[in-house]
Amino acid sequence: MSLQVIRDFMTAFGDRDFETMARLYTNDIQYFDPLFGYLKNEEVIHMWKLRYGTEAEFGFEVGEITDFGDGYYTAAYVVSWHFGKRNKPVVQKMKAHIRVIDGRIPEHSDAFSVHDWCTQCFGLSGKLLGWNRFYQQAVKNKIRRQLIGK
Repeated sequence: MSLQVIRDFMTAFGDRDFETMARLYTNDIQYFDPLFGYLKNEEVIHMWKLRYGTEAEFGFEVGEITDFGDGYYTAAYVVSWHFGKRNKPVVQKMKAHIRVIDGRIPEHSDAFSVHDWCTQCFGLSGKLLGWNRFYQQAVKNKIRRQLIGK
């Protein structure tokens, strides 16, 4: 049953079906992402909508799903979209670490390279500076402000 929850979640993600994603999360979902940081509850779905909700060209491919037992899973996936005013193509390889309890997801974290993300999104400046924690923090702060609407 838990593996099916992961499959349903990934299918909903690929379809950008945020309502189904929200139903599969518990009401007190805890989420972590290298760019957005720690999020909880309704912030999580808001983040997904902000991140992928308006992209006309959106690609999603699920790779291997690994069951570690006790409700812990890892799912590899690739998301592609176009970023910013210059419409730069971005292909992001990610791993989702998800816990399932009683058919719902209370914990979810995503792992990916912020440097690779910065390189694809910001070009040369991202490639040269995307490894730097000050540059990364400036990017994270800007993204966080978008999430909270400031």
